[in-house]
Amino acid sequence: MDSLLLFTVMFRTPVAEEKDEKEEEKEKEEEGKGSFLEKIEGEDGLRTQSGIDVKAEGWEKKDEEEEEEEEEEEEEEEEEEEEEEEEEEEEEEEEEKEEEEEEKEEEKEEEEEKEEEEKEEEKEEEEEEEEEEDNIFNIFQIISYISLTYFLIFL
Repeated sequence: MDSLLLFTVMFRTPVAEEKDEKEEEKEKEEEGKGSFLEKIEGEDGLRTQSGIDVKAEGWEKKDEEEEEEEEEEEEEEEEEEEEEEEEEEEEEEEEEKEEEEEEKEEEKEEEEEKEEEEKEEEKEEEEEEEEEEDNIFNIFQIISYISLTYFLIFL
């Protein structure tokens, strides 16, 4: 049991810490209410709820103020959540844009590689054609030399 307690204390989540803080604030407010009653009793001579009149207006104002504070806190929390959601959406959009850009870059690179390969193939084909032409020319030259030598020999 002690190890479980130690484990929970060591690995408190921020949510749990916020809950503890809120509970502490509520306890402080409840303690403050008692002292508020004592102050009213001492200043105005009024008695507490144990059977006597209490200044209702003061309590109503305090309740209204507490409700307003709670509403403001809720609104702030909602705004923070909305801001976080917007930030997450923006981050997702940025990631999508980056992915699209990367894909475009990859496509460009692939196209460039294909073009380079085609150019190399064309060059190789041209070289082969030139070699064939050179070979054919060489063959004709050899034939012409042979025929010339036969002609000269037989004359």
